[in-house]
Amino acid sequence: MYEVKATLLSIPIAAVIGLALVGTTPIASASATPTSSSCNSNPYTQSPMALTACGDQVSLLDSVTTLPDGGSSYNYQIPGGNDVTLSFLTPPKDFDPGTASTSELSLYGFSPRPSGMDVTALTSWTADADKRSYVTPPSFVASDPASSDSANDDPIWSGYMNDQVGVSYTEAQSVFNETTIGSSRCTYTAESTWAGLGGKFGDGNLAQAGTQLFTPSNWTGSGEAGENQAWIELAGNTQEGYFSEPPIPAPVYATEGQQFLADVYYLGTNLTIGGTYYSGDVFQFLLENVYTGKATVGYENTGSVGWYNGQSAEFIAERPKYNGISGADQNLTNFQRFGFDQAFTDGKAVGALPWWQWNMQNVSTGDIQQDTCN
Repeated sequence: MYEVKATLLSIPIAAVIGLALVGTTPIASASATPTSSSCNSNPYTQSPMALTACGDQVSLLDSVTTLPDGGSSYNYQIPGGNDVTLSFLTPPKDFDPGTASTSELSLYGFSPRPSGMDVTALTSWTADADKRSYVTPPSFVASDPASSDSANDDPIWSGYMNDQVGVSYTEAQSVFNETTIGSSRCTYTAESTWAGLGGKFGDGNLAQAGTQLFTPSNWTGSGEAGENQAWIELAGNTQEGYFSEPPIPAPVYATEGQQFLADVYYLGTNLTIGGTYYSGDVFQFLLENVYTGKATVGYENTGSVGWYNGQSAEFIAERPKYNGISGADQNLTNFQRFGFDQAFTDGKAVGALPWWQWNMQNVSTGDIQQDTCN
């Protein structure tokens, strides 16, 4: 669960992310050209009918249920799985984090309220909690089946991963500065920054959440989100029969140059949350523009137990792909040097656990990559 922590990383993530952008070897990639202007923008500015015509996968709002405390759960049935539900929750209008119960705080993605004995921690927590404002969920969710951020595909990853066989990680919590975009000779480019659980061992199933950059800003290259828009994804190994979905845009946006929170939390299996039953492995996603306080908290299940093996947690800047994991790489946005201000796995700094460093690279030559145009 999220709170702004005074303790930063014990290893220099900013330096490593910077290294990922130092290099001059172009890497061959598919030419990225938009198909139609109406198909290449924030999906929530389009109608469901228009998105369907573009080939997007649309799930209309199935129900809005009232939570025990008077809040609301906006529920969507996601195709492709066995009774998979995505829900975005909003607290009641009179919700007060300062007086809410521990279970209510947890429901909406808050960390436990610090003891009054720790005045500094409580003051910081209260300021963060009071600033947070939950956005109203959309009347539908949409995604492009031809797009995917990758699982188990480290040549296009840059950042850090904790991994330990026999250990089950339950939370990957990140705060990063939404980077700005520099000039590029590429016409169309993309980049994703995210935190995730899984993806590296076993079947490679990965729960992830983050933001995406595009150039030009009116072109959503892989079709799944608007410029600086947040997204969530359960990327499963379909060859092994696991549920998988394209990235689903969330109703929250990052501000370039400002902090953004992406938190992925594994809750367990076969759970009832706020009156809604989620079968299989269940995840909570918290996404917040720390600068504005705009936030959303979501829950999604996999429909089957055993989807998540718990052995890795990631904090990644990525060069996205077309057409899922097997597709061609998109042109990489020339984003500026940046780092994760906070990256915690199960409440511990990345460097306090067994960890690996990833740098994007040319698969053929091993060179660190930057420019990726044909």
